[in-house]
Amino acid sequence: MSKQRLLIVDDDRAFTAKLTGALEGLFDVESCHSELEFQERYAMGRFDLVIMDMRLREGKEGLDLLKGIHAEDPLQPVIVMTAYADLASHIDAMESGALNYLDKREFSPGLIARTVEALAHQGTLQRRVAELEQQLAPPESTEIIGASDAIREVRSHLHRAAGDGRAPVLVTGEPGSGRTLAARYIHHLSHTRSDGPFVSASFTVSHSRPRSAEAEILLFGGSRDPGNGRSDAGGWLDSAKGGILFLNDAHVLNAGILEGLSRYLETGSFWRVGGESYVESDVQLIFSTTPEQSGDAILDDLREVVERYGGITIRIPPLRERREDINPLAHHILNSLYRQGETRVRTLRETAITLLEEFDWPGNVRELESAVEYAAIRADAVGETEIAPYHLPQTVVDRSARAGLTISALDYQRHLARAELALVASAMETFSTTKQADLAARLHYNDRYTFARRIRRCFERYPDLEREFPDVRRIFMVR
Repeated sequence: MSKQRLLIVDDDRAFTAKLTGALEGLFDVESCHSELEFQERYAMGRFDLVIMDMRLREGKEGLDLLKGIHAEDPLQPVIVMTAYADLASHIDAMESGALNYLDKREFSPGLIARTVEALAHQGTLQRRVAELEQQLAPPESTEIIGASDAIREVRSHLHRAAGDGRAPVLVTGEPGSGRTLAARYIHHLSHTRSDGPFVSASFTVSHSRPRSAEAEILLFGGSRDPGNGRSDAGGWLDSAKGGILFLNDAHVLNAGILEGLSRYLETGSFWRVGGESYVESDVQLIFSTTPEQSGDAILDDLREVVERYGGITIRIPPLRERREDINPLAHHILNSLYRQGETRVRTLRETAITLLEEFDWPGNVRELESAVEYAAIRADAVGETEIAPYHLPQTVVDRSARAGLTISALDYQRHLARAELALVASAMETFSTTKQADLAARLHYNDRYTFARRIRRCFERYPDLEREFPDVRRIFMVR
């Protein structure tokens, strides 16, 4: 039986060497010492366990890397270590998905090795259980909201793609337009695929093109070092067997990968990296790209492959091309927030809907979601149960500000942070309290720890807001 693969991420080379020595008899150990090295070494699903230091001198801190890993692969087991342990960082690490949190001051490399040995099997089991639960759980919402001619045509194409469970599909659309939702809709409708897994995969952890060999291993499986005697690991085509594989960054495909995918579409089999025989699988492939990527030459080749094997290209129209869908979408978003207990707001005024329908929404449905959430927070803050025009973001209300806006100019996350801080400042004045527990209770947060972390993150993401809310900063940000 092959050893489990383990990656250590720590810029303390001496400590890493000691820990590697304690672990290498139990695991197949690799190590790296910076964010850059990590991005080059790490590939989703390639390591059974990652051990990561909380603080790195270069690049992102370990906690940011942990969040990045789990954004791409929520099932990756990660153990966090630190020499600066405190309750807040412990809570942050566990909330971000860490399997465990170890204090270097209390655990020697030898003790950590024994702890890791005990946790490694637990991490593997958790991944397997989570994968099974993911397959058995009800699917995420796959409802395509809208009654416009444009969205009716999209639904018609999606039904056609679901009816032919073998033919590949290329989904194009602007960021935030709903490409992933379209892929899930196909999976939900398919008579031959809906009982199988839906695997959404991305080659890019750090928004850069992966090396060819690494990308092929992710997709087709295989050993990073062919011929070393280790058992081949499966790839995404294995994970999606019987279901759908959604590749949401088709622009990073290269000629070698496309050739392998073309062979798979023709024969139903593929060749592992370093393998000795073909492997059969039964997967429907859905590719995704955006208009700004459509000039990549590789996408012309991909379109040709999709058409050659009986597939179709489906364009998801931007929200500005189907304005009649904005009203039902906005109400659907608000109702979802209400059902989840995140707002007491139930409706939108007609005047607010008119403003939403007149806006161009360069960020599409995702941006509309942020705007409705922002407005709901502002309405909640003053005890109103209906969204009015004055609750909406100023960029939506101010018609003169709309011309020429880009997605980068519309930072609704900043608006959300500011609204939440304003709510806290108002509560401090109204109830004459600076105690975090009192404020959490007054503002109906589940617990004061979650409340405090949310407020701290507002300041961490947008430091300029400290000047606007100095009293809030004083009680939440320990310097």
